[in-house]
Amino acid sequence: MPRTPLAILPVLLLLTGCAASVPPGAAQPTLGAYRVGTIEEKTSIDDWDGTFIQNDGSTSFTIVDGNDSGTTVTYTVKTIGDGEWELSTTDRSTWYWSKGVGGMVCTKNVDVPSGSTSTFDPPLLVIPKSMEPGTPVTAKGRITVVHTDNPSSQMASGTWTTSISHDGDVTLKLGDDEVECTRIHTQYAADLGLATVDRESWDYYAKGRGWVAMVFKETVTKVIIPEHTTGTWILSK
Repeated sequence: MPRTPLAILPVLLLLTGCAASVPPGAAQPTLGAYRVGTIEEKTSIDDWDGTFIQNDGSTSFTIVDGNDSGTTVTYTVKTIGDGEWELSTTDRSTWYWSKGVGGMVCTKNVDVPSGSTSTFDPPLLVIPKSMEPGTPVTAKGRITVVHTDNPSSQMASGTWTTSISHDGDVTLKLGDDEVECTRIHTQYAADLGLATVDRESWDYYAKGRGWVAMVFKETVTKVIIPEHTTGTWILSK
């Protein structure tokens, strides 16, 4: 859920890759220094709410590989309503999530550097409520991008598709703690006419701690010129 520096496609972060994909269930090489043991596949997620609903407050993520490697990002979670949250990374992006019958969805994204706001219709599926290990849950819809300061001024519009699966579980060493994580594999694509986005990400969630790590690859093609972005983010404190 971090932000890639895109001019008019801010939102297409959470979410198929710019290079050969790491097969679902396989270990992520850039997390090798943090991984304890091997990737395991479990039959179910024991506590969905406890794993994916995040606690209010601010934490820091360190970018350990890829673009902006070596820098730190402040990540803040704020409850804004019953089953509604604002998730933000300072000076980058703010996402608006809500919990419904089908799971966690993103209704809107505000991108600070580009001054744009994106909305999804229907809301973008982020974490399905029901996931069989290794079996993707798919969704699609439309996306509209407007100027944040002038919502009546549209910048782009188009369609999105996503495929999400619980593809494995792994223990990560975060500081002095060994944390058992549920890994969510997401493949996301968007077509906005003059630009397309393909993103693949692996997000790691831990019971009681929420989102603790992410590995992603993304390609943004504007007209015919592709831009590639990669990254590994991990909770630092």
